[in-house]
Amino acid sequence: VRGGIAFLIGVVISNQPGVSADALMNLFGFWALLEGAATIRQAYARVDQSDKIAGRPILLVLGGVALVVGIVCILGLGLSSTALTWVLAAWILLRMASEVWCAAVAPLTRIRVLFALSALVDVALVAFLVTHATGSVSDLALMGGGIVALWGALTLVIGMIAARVDLITAAGPRLLQNH
Repeated sequence: VRGGIAFLIGVVISNQPGVSADALMNLFGFWALLEGAATIRQAYARVDQSDKIAGRPILLVLGGVALVVGIVCILGLGLSSTALTWVLAAWILLRMASEVWCAAVAPLTRIRVLFALSALVDVALVAFLVTHATGSVSDLALMGGGIVALWGALTLVIGMIAARVDLITAAGPRLLQNH
């Protein structure tokens, strides 16, 4: 869900060539709100193993920070677009740290690699936000949105690889069973 949200928001952001700085911050804030809500929901996903619950506090902190960042970016609170861009960059750095941690503890090698790639995409997004904080809004929308969409696609792949698949088979006709 988080990957799908990021991919769609990234596509929307990157297709806004004449967007104003305030509207762009609203779009990034909307993404942060949705990301935060999905991350908090992920923290309370049904788990069968008690070792998976250990990640819950981290997910709750990440989700809470994302919600705060989303609210700040949407409301503005008197901050300039440059300051809001730095707020976004700080949130993404926090998320990058969690992805590095996930890459270190992931049970499968391919998931480790994807988490590491996801962290690299986060580094690219932070670098782009920081270097373009006072630059062209159109460039920020095009490239920033593209990087967000790339992160979303990687997150979708991680989710598909890591998801547990349950096979459900029909019981079939019970005409000849003794009850």
